[in-house]
Amino acid sequence: MPNTITGPLRLTFDGKTYFHETSAQISFSTNFKERTTKDTEGTEVAPDILSYTASGEGLHLTEVEDGTANLMFEDLFDFYLAKTEIDIEFTPNVQGQTKYMGKAFIETLDINSGTNEDPTASFSLRGNGVPAKAVIPAP
Repeated sequence: MPNTITGPLRLTFDGKTYFHETSAQISFSTNFKERTTKDTEGTEVAPDILSYTASGEGLHLTEVEDGTANLMFEDLFDFYLAKTEIDIEFTPNVQGQTKYMGKAFIETLDINSGTNEDPTASFSLRGNGVPAKAVIPAP
């Protein structure tokens, strides 16, 4: 069986984690230039601009147990209001595994509250610049 990533992948914001995150996603895409000339048949494409987005979801909390290492929705809302560029990582936090990182702005924030359910929050981020990857070093 091939090796798989171990540990839960999660998003971090300026080195802090969203407390009680339930899902996280990062998506990479490439825009393409199209070329059609009098000397080609059909359309040719060439890779151009790289971009990425990230998103996540978690419980909507009003306080966290360890405020130094964790964020909650209100912290993300402050980043949103200030239009702050933040450092993000999509990481399993496991030595030897790959993490993906970059800079991003908060694009959307949502709060959902259903009857007899814990309120949840979701967020989406828009990458700024080119993403990178690195192997998580030993402590």
